[in-house]
Amino acid sequence: MQTSDVTVPTQVSSLQNIKIQTVACGEAHVLAIDGDGIDSRNMLWAWGQYKNGQLGLGELSMKLNPRPVQNLASSAIHKIACGSAHSLALVGDASNVTTLSPNFYAGNEILANAWGTDGVQSDRSGAV
Repeated sequence: MQTSDVTVPTQVSSLQNIKIQTVACGEAHVLAIDGDGIDSRNMLWAWGQYKNGQLGLGELSMKLNPRPVQNLASSAIHKIACGSAHSLALVGDASNVTTLSPNFYAGNEILANAWGTDGVQSDRSGAV
């Protein structure tokens, strides 16, 4: 278990036996989705700084080790993204989701800020 901040890439030992399919990083927090992509339900894990509620855990303290986001425990989480002080989890059917003004982004543009299991980061347009 981690007991202090880490400033270099380090294995997250508490997730060692959990298959992680996607990771998203904010300024001082991280989200991860587990699962094998077969079952429609998966768990969202969160850790890091919590000064703006970006972990979604309902607690107001820093979490140095991953914690499951219990409010989404029975959900099908499809995508995650993190900003400097916020997080986003796309849950359920995403066919009718509009994210940003078309004045700034094309209607067919997909925003992404996550690493897939293939180790490739998607860019802003969703292309890899």
